[in-house]
Parts: sequence; structure tokens; C-alpha cells
Amino acid sequence: MQQAILDRPHAPAVNVWRGTLSGASASLIGIVPLALAVDVVATARAR
Repeated sequence: MQQAILDRPHAPAVNVWRGTLSGASASLIGIVPLALAVDVVATARAR
């Protein structure tokens, strides 16, 4: 049922929601390796 609603291309609210969601996941994918790198550097300096 919900999939049918999401698949309708003429639902602008759903398109905005999908765009926001994909944008958020893309920025998360970009932030995670950066945070890991900072964490590794901080750990190496603490030793």
C-alpha cells in the first residue's frame, strides 16, 4: 500500500521527502569516513 503511494511520480510532497532523505543519506555517507579519520588521528595523538 505505502509503496504504491511512494511510486506515484505526481506526488510532489513525496518527491520532496525522497529528495531530502537521499540528500541526508548522501551527507551521512560523506560525514562518516571524515568522522572516522578524525577519530583515528585523535586516538593516534593521544598515545
